[in-house]
Amino acid sequence: MIARFRLLFCLSLSLPSCDKPAEKRNTGGSEVKPKAPPAITKSKRAPSSEARKKVRDSLDGANRISSSEERATAIAAIVWENLELDPMLAADAFQQLTPGAAGRVRLVQHLAMRLAEEDADTAIKWAGTLGNPEEISFAYGKIALVIAETDPERAANLLSESGMEGREFDVALVQVIQRWAATKPTAAAAWVVLFDPGEARTASMNTVVSQWAKSDTPAAFEWIGTLQSDALRDEARQAMAEAILQQTPTIQSEWLNLANPEIRSSFEKLKQQADKDDAE
Repeated sequence: MIARFRLLFCLSLSLPSCDKPAEKRNTGGSEVKPKAPPAITKSKRAPSSEARKKVRDSLDGANRISSSEERATAIAAIVWENLELDPMLAADAFQQLTPGAAGRVRLVQHLAMRLAEEDADTAIKWAGTLGNPEEISFAYGKIALVIAETDPERAANLLSESGMEGREFDVALVQVIQRWAATKPTAAAAWVVLFDPGEARTASMNTVVSQWAKSDTPAAFEWIGTLQSDALRDEARQAMAEAILQQTPTIQSEWLNLANPEIRSSFEKLKQQADKDDAE
């Protein structure tokens, strides 16, 4: 774990000072006294000069591969193999991967998550230096998931500011909202209604309504009734109908007693379709 942290820390600083001990900061920005790295034991022995030379030779050979795709795959494999064994060399190999190259995106996601677990601020800073918009988006998505464990609102804001879009954004968004709605459903719902119409808003609405209904059913129904926009209200009603359908018959009955005619109608349509699909 120490080796991995050293690799991530080196990457975050573009490898200028990897021989210096890292200062660890929490997500709130307050400094924590740095811990001295443990002494290397037999189980954590540094690579020998001969072993390091072999890996360097492998890296040189990988760089001579004419096919850009095969070259990137070979270099990425060297990074993965040396994340724990030789983080300095792994960091060097990572820097030789062209942004957007095959195999690098998965590494970016992995490194972003690991660095965020140690220091969210440093992870965000590192992600911003990647130089490739797609990689930055992937990294922010993974960082947001880590941050969401303790501060889902900050994670949501990170996603908003990242400019992410597409499937990765939708997946990260839903997971962040799940965590946020579990603790502060009112705030999560208020954020969702600011979205532009589209798949991201629909998926987010489904998530926040479902989570909220489980924790405070009356409040969730009351919130739907306060929505001023017809489009948002229709989306929220549909989301609630879908949430009801996922419950046991007993809970369905309890929730339907709180539902207005529009939600009941949407639920009945969904149930009829579900029964039809089951019969087929």
